[in-house]
Amino acid sequence: TKLIRGLGELEYEERLEKLQLCTLEKRRLRGDMITVYKYINGPYNKLSGALFTSRTSQRTRGHPLRLEEK
Repeated sequence: TKLIRGLGELEYEERLEKLQLCTLEKRRLRGDMITVYKYINGPYNKLSGALFTSRTSQRTRGHPLRLEEK
């Protein structure tokens, strides 16, 4: 974001706000969540058993899919 003319002197958060972008940390987290989704539902679902296990819960509310890292 520093390379964009007129924004190089602003703080990182100000540049992100002007460009309406998320922080690098949030973008990486989003990418990780997309990858996990692909492992569970997409072309990599055969590998998901080696990485994750389904977790059953006694709760009556919440999302039915819970994962635990192996």
